[in-house]
Amino acid sequence: RVSLLMRAAESSEGEVRRYTREMRGTPEGGKFWGRKTDEKWGEFAEGDAGKFDKDDLIEAKFPGTDDWYSAQVMRYVGKGDWIVMWMDDMPEECEDQ
Repeated sequence: RVSLLMRAAESSEGEVRRYTREMRGTPEGGKFWGRKTDEKWGEFAEGDAGKFDKDDLIEAKFPGTDDWYSAQVMRYVGKGDWIVMWMDDMPEECEDQ
């Protein structure tokens, strides 16, 4: 099991940190998927950036809960943050994911 560092849906810098279906094709959605880092990440990287590689299957806590769900690593965006795609059925209050 892996506990990913998850924070609020929006950071103090106004960065979108949680993607929902409603964001598809919007400027907000573009900002979310546009996040990236110049750091090397994945199999040959060190520190936080080397913990996972693209498409790794993991278990992670869903933001704002103590519940663990299966997820697939999509991208490292720097500062210990990862974009993951949740694989399990989410709780009802999270169905916008």
